[in-house]
Amino acid sequence: MAYFVRNFYAGISIVILGLATSEAHAGTWYDIPGANVELRQCNKKFEGVIEAGDLKNNIESLIGKRICLNSPGGSLSEVTEFIELIQEKNGFGTGGDDAVTIATRIQAGDKCESACAVLFMFGSNSYRTAYQDKVLEPGAKLGFHSPFIDPRLGDKYSGDVAFAGGIQIANLLSSATYKTSTPMGVLPEELLSIVFGTPPDQMHYVDTCAEMHILGISTPDVEEVGRDYTGFRDCETNEAVTVSNSLEAVVETAHRVCTFSHVLRYRKWFSEQSYKLNDLVSFTKKLLTKKPEILDHSVYKTLKGGRINIALGGWNYPVPGWMTNAAAQFCVVQLDGTFIGNKIDLTLHSPYVTFGSLNDYTDLGSAIGQYFNFNSAQAFGLSSLSLKFPPPFKLKIKKIQQSDALPPWARKQKLSLACGISASEAIITKVTSFTNLRQKAGLNGRVIGQISLGEKVSVVNPGDFLRYDRCAAACKGTNQNAIKQCIDNNDVWIEVQYNGSRGFLSRKFLE
Repeated sequence: MAYFVRNFYAGISIVILGLATSEAHAGTWYDIPGANVELRQCNKKFEGVIEAGDLKNNIESLIGKRICLNSPGGSLSEVTEFIELIQEKNGFGTGGDDAVTIATRIQAGDKCESACAVLFMFGSNSYRTAYQDKVLEPGAKLGFHSPFIDPRLGDKYSGDVAFAGGIQIANLLSSATYKTSTPMGVLPEELLSIVFGTPPDQMHYVDTCAEMHILGISTPDVEEVGRDYTGFRDCETNEAVTVSNSLEAVVETAHRVCTFSHVLRYRKWFSEQSYKLNDLVSFTKKLLTKKPEILDHSVYKTLKGGRINIALGGWNYPVPGWMTNAAAQFCVVQLDGTFIGNKIDLTLHSPYVTFGSLNDYTDLGSAIGQYFNFNSAQAFGLSSLSLKFPPPFKLKIKKIQQSDALPPWARKQKLSLACGISASEAIITKVTSFTNLRQKAGLNGRVIGQISLGEKVSVVNPGDFLRYDRCAAACKGTNQNAIKQCIDNNDVWIEVQYNGSRGFLSRKFLE
């Protein structure tokens, strides 16, 4: 039987088309002149049904390009053989700067279904060592379903061909061929579930930020010019929400971020059958009804408002399957807040959110310093999982005086000093006009530049800091007077980057 299927299948192609096959037309390639590579725009575009030779015969002109796709599907065999050719050109290696890659994109108003969707998932770019690179614009459609047989084949061999087709798809999506096109060599298992869990006469469309994150699909860059994405905000870097100006509202927002992130991180535990996004949405709503324990919070002034750090705990975010007290986790969220009257505009601040064992939690500063360097997770919690794209801000931001930046609930708080800088950015403060950027830590380090009062610098390795040996004990402890003395004595130094220069600044002049 296996011999028969293998030899029979070698002579025919399984055609997997979108549902509206009557509108399908032969495939055509178009060149797109003036594409902006930095903004991940397409050099070439394919429209129509994928037929034999459409991809293989054009492979040399497609390598290193980004292709836009607008197709109801077509020949899965053509897609398979095309990807195998790419694999051969890569020498079955793991990619690299010289990797043979083809990035993909679907433009607003276009659709990519069935075999086209499989091709789309192989989008990658050698810019980041064969980093997966597939872009779905708002208003575009990406649809998956299991294959069906071309009616022209008749019923005689349909069962054998369907079986062979299923094996072919599973092989394609789980083989090393795909793995050479992904950053960590791991195929999202949810993709196989989506393909084989969707009947041939139905279509599963990917249209939520959460599901795009699960499948490794990106949205366009928000800086993209000349395109009207009404109501669009980038899924990963521009999640935003407006809440009332109160600690309770901020904590609720942080709880949503932690809950969504927790569910997505351990999503294999929370789907009742195979993979269903609706299961994750339903489970998330149940978790949101449980109030978290507030472990600690802090607010620091920034140029636009405040950097809000919140640590939540209890049994809201446990490690699934663990039956010991070690399963309980704390969750730390960093938010950027712009305070406007009785409202706050909140956005996630990189690195978004992180978890750690509740048994290891001592204080907020230590949690940020220890965990943010290596254990951050993407958070899709400021907007609903079922929302296609987060809504844009329509609130006009007025210039805020620095003295009025923080609301009463933040200003009255007794802030704890820490030797390190937990944020990825800091502001020059407590100087008359400027401070010196030094090549080495310490007042004896050579001056390589000057940074003016109020300027913003990037902190290298957020949470890390350099200190003299005499302050090692103080910086590891909680004695606020000892920490303040070390900082005031210029014994704590932070490595920063400013206008392309990398050096060290005294912690005394950073906020």
